[in-house]
Amino acid sequence: MKSSTPSFSKLIQTIALLLGLLSFSACQKKPKPSFIILAVDRLSFNAFSCNEDRTTTSSGLNTLCQESIRYSNAYTTSTQPAAALASLLTGVYPYQHQLHRSFDRIDPHYPLLTEYFKKSNYRTSFWSASPAIMKKTGLSR
Repeated sequence: MKSSTPSFSKLIQTIALLLGLLSFSACQKKPKPSFIILAVDRLSFNAFSCNEDRTTTSSGLNTLCQESIRYSNAYTTSTQPAAALASLLTGVYPYQHQLHRSFDRIDPHYPLLTEYFKKSNYRTSFWSASPAIMKKTGLSR
C-alpha cells in the first residue's frame, strides 16, 4: 500500500503539470497573418506568369503569385499612380483624400493603412522607385 502512494502522488503531479502546460499554450496569442501589398505602376498583365500552371516558377514574382491570393479583376480609383495608391491606403476616393496628382498632398485627416498596422504592432516597410514623391505627397507617413 505504501508503494502505491508515491506513484499516485507522482501521477497527480504529472497531471497537474500537463494541465498547467495545456492552459499555458491555450492562452498564447494566435500568430498574426502577414500582409504584402504589391502596387506596381506600368506593369503589363502578362509580365509574369500568374496562370493556373503551378509548375512554372521562373521568378520571385511568379512564386509570390502562385502562393498568394490572386484577384483576376482589377479596378482603380484613378489613372494617376499616387492618387490610386492613396485610395488603396486610405479606403476613400481621391476627391476625399485630395491627392489627385503626384504634386498634391494627401489630407492628413485620413489615416493610412500603414498607420493601422503600426498601431497593431506590425512591422511595415515601403519601397518606391520615387521616394521623394512619396514623401512630398504624405504617403510615406
